[in-house]
Amino acid sequence: MNKKYIIYGLSGVALVVGGYFIYKRMNRKPYFGVEPSDSSSSSSSSSSSSSKPSKKFPLKKGSEGKEVIALQKFLKDEGLGWLLGTFGKNKDGVDGKFGSMTEQAVKNQQSPYTNFKTMYPDSKYGEVSEKYYNMFIKGKY
Repeated sequence: MNKKYIIYGLSGVALVVGGYFIYKRMNRKPYFGVEPSDSSSSSSSSSSSSSKPSKKFPLKKGSEGKEVIALQKFLKDEGLGWLLGTFGKNKDGVDGKFGSMTEQAVKNQQSPYTNFKTMYPDSKYGEVSEKYYNMFIKGKY
């Protein structure tokens, strides 16, 4: 077999594999849950200033408040199209209570969960982390 054909074959395989990973990165959904910790950025300096975790997060079934209202508006308005029920003053599901319908919308966003859990090992099924909330929802709703 000619070396030229081997090189062409290997470069074609490399293009296909590289293209697949670029496609997956460009088309991934925003995630809910706890983002995996980055071991390269140790929090030795920030541990003294923010050692107390927020009691509002993670947002999960039973949570209430303005953060849940913002999450529900995000799920309803951001083109995600999740049905949240007919609760709230506008009968659109935005009532500030993290109930079954909101939990189901978050779980749908995380599906398929096996793939989601592989990408984010610290994630919790049906919960929204503070980091995700601050990155995608806070200040927009």
